[in-house]
Amino acid sequence: MTSLVQTLDGRIVGTVEEVSADRIKVVLDPEAPRATALNTGTPAGFPRVNGYVLIPNECGATVCVISSVQIERRRIPDRRRNRDAGLVDLPSLSRVMELTPLGTLRARAIAGTLAFKVQRGVDIFPSVGDTVHLPGRGQLRAIVQGEDERTAGRVLLGHCPTAGQAPVYVDPDKLFGRHLAVLGNTGAGKSCSVAGLIRWSLDAAGMARMQGEPAGPETRSGVPNARFIILDPNGEYARAFRDQGVRLFRVEPQRDGQGGKQLGVPAWLWNGAEWAAFTGASPGVQRPLLFDAMRRLRSNLGPPDEFETKVRGRLKRYGSRLSVAIQAKDHMTWGRREGVANVLLNLSKDFHDLAEDPSCTDANLRGILESVAREAARIEDAARSKARPDKPGSHYHDDFAESDLEEVIELLNEAGEAVSLEEGLGPLDEDNSTLVSAQRAT
Repeated sequence: MTSLVQTLDGRIVGTVEEVSADRIKVVLDPEAPRATALNTGTPAGFPRVNGYVLIPNECGATVCVISSVQIERRRIPDRRRNRDAGLVDLPSLSRVMELTPLGTLRARAIAGTLAFKVQRGVDIFPSVGDTVHLPGRGQLRAIVQGEDERTAGRVLLGHCPTAGQAPVYVDPDKLFGRHLAVLGNTGAGKSCSVAGLIRWSLDAAGMARMQGEPAGPETRSGVPNARFIILDPNGEYARAFRDQGVRLFRVEPQRDGQGGKQLGVPAWLWNGAEWAAFTGASPGVQRPLLFDAMRRLRSNLGPPDEFETKVRGRLKRYGSRLSVAIQAKDHMTWGRREGVANVLLNLSKDFHDLAEDPSCTDANLRGILESVAREAARIEDAARSKARPDKPGSHYHDDFAESDLEEVIELLNEAGEAVSLEEGLGPLDEDNSTLVSAQRAT
């Protein structure tokens, strides 16, 4: 029986010139095939991107995939210390390919013949000067085939064109037991591949179920007990599984005549940050409203009051604006004090209008809103100093006292607490509110 190294003898195509953790550079021999290799058992294209080569070592052989093939102009040899220094060397062109290491090919004797198996990971990296070999038919099938069709429950994915149309099988338990990505260019067949994976897995599971032992007095049904959930924004998969008895949910049912039920997502499915990311809520206005709706829903308080929502929005906007102005020292900077004054004037008018709004039925809240409006107007009036000579009716402003602006912010916080207490929420967080069992059941 021959060894793995002996089976690779006669198929040397190049020599390792450079080695790194993720790349191996190989210089091809002048005698290496230039389009098709005829010494691998069957004609095979070489050198070609996505082809496979082997680099023998003491553990077996390192399996590499060809990532690039190119021609390089090689350096002229240094003959200054050679007695043939008078000779003139012409520049030569060499074929060079770059490899990506994938795993380790191991061989073991079974019934007097070698059986090959590929293990993930590289145990021993090659060294400069190691020979590079073409894999034979059996070794190539072991690289791409993965699982064997004789093993029960394996699913046939397809055939590999770079390995003599060798069939490729996978273990569905391993395939669906971890994260999986199907990648490719537009039109490469990603959607068809995903649909095929599901259908092939269902067919293989059904056949394995029918061939198993009967469960009771009757023969076991061929329908597998499997569940697949497909998020289909483009509506590509409804027709692909029509014969599988799928349940179709839509945001807008009956839109194209294919039926489907209304899609309902429970509020407890995600936390506040995940809901904000899913809905794309902006942090300025939409995210606070979203979180308020979540607090109300999870605490069984019903829809939010329109007036209170308006109050919360203005409280947040004016409070943030004044806080930023204090941090940036706008209230003490020439040319920016007028901006702070305009904020106070607008704040006074808006909160006076809120206090006069017929929707404001809480006397305590109305009094707080009026206090905010009066205090903002008083601070702006106290800082007003003299009229602009170039613009009648306008005024300059002196520096605003930081304590005065903080007093306005404190009144805004008091108004916010009043709104929260009025609806009985207090400082509840949108992710820690009491869940109602009736809502969870829906």
